[in-house]
Amino acid sequence: MSRTKKNTQLQREMSHRLKHLVIDCLGISVEQCSSHMGYANSSVLRKAMTGSCFIDPEKLNALARIANLEGMSANIHWIITGDGTPMIKKHDPLTEDERLILKKLDTLSSAKKAALITLLN
Repeated sequence: MSRTKKNTQLQREMSHRLKHLVIDCLGISVEQCSSHMGYANSSVLRKAMTGSCFIDPEKLNALARIANLEGMSANIHWIITGDGTPMIKKHDPLTEDERLILKKLDTLSSAKKAALITLLN
């Protein structure tokens, strides 16, 4: 039995939508998005955004759980089909104070983040 040939045009379109969503819609870096998705580094996500490969279902599920500062999450249906909008409302929007805290957290070193977590516990 022969293997069905991949639709390279479809993969390019999905990769283009993935890149738009990560870079333009989520409001986080490719490295941060990769980390949230469970990757050790950003190489696989970067390859997926160029069309060299595509991410597996478990990572798509993790991507769908990432919310931007407005409480919007990735629309996986849109990545695959192009139907709908890139982001969908899934979470309650953050307050202004919560947004400020998250922005400041992104600037902290790993050691300072660990110290803050210890303090909060």
